[in-house]
This record gives sequence, structure tokens and C-alpha cells, in this order.
Amino acid sequence: VAPGAATTGPALPVETVTLPNGQTLQAAPQTLNYELQRFLGSADPAPRTFQFENLNFATSSAALPADAAVTVTALSQILQAYPNARVRVVGYADARGAEAANAQLGEQRAEAVARALINA
Repeated sequence: VAPGAATTGPALPVETVTLPNGQTLQAAPQTLNYELQRFLGSADPAPRTFQFENLNFATSSAALPADAAVTVTALSQILQAYPNARVRVVGYADARGAEAANAQLGEQRAEAVARALINA
């Protein structure tokens, strides 16, 4: 699967995207990384919400899935190319279990993604 491409449905065409700092990455339209870099390069008003596609944690886990690494690395490249961008990472859990536990799990998942972005 190409970086930034969805893993379900028909394959989307992948494009080479050149960032303001000269780095390039591969991204498919209608994916988080493609749409985010287009937004950051535009004059569109903020804030705007973007969602990871196919970032699925194991049940009751806040460990970042290995298959998310490519998307997170490319996302980090995009954010580095736009140093004035500010992001807020929000995590969720499904409806199974207690509401308080799910809220805590969602927060832990957001922290896992944020840590991965910082480390990348």
C-alpha cells in the first residue's frame, strides 16, 4: 500500500507531492496526508478537522499499530514543512466498556499518535 493510501476499497492513484521545504512524499488523493498538505498550502481558513483513515487500534489498546508508521512518518514530514501549523490530536474508543475507561483510552491513543509524530 502506498504511503498515505487507504487499505480498503479500490487503489487510489498516488501522486508525488513536493513540500515547501523541498522534500517529496507519495500520497493518494482523499487521504489524510494528501488533504492536509493541500490545506496547509492553501489560504483556506482554520481550524479544520482531518481524520486518519484506517488507524485501528487493537481492542482496549493504546499501542500504535505497526501499519500506521508510514502514515505517521509522512504526516510528520508535512508538519515539519509547515512549522507554523498547530495540530490537536484527538483519540477515540468504541462504545464497548465503561464511558470513563473509554475516555481514558481515547486520550491514551491520542498521546500515542502525538508521541509518534514528535519522535518522527
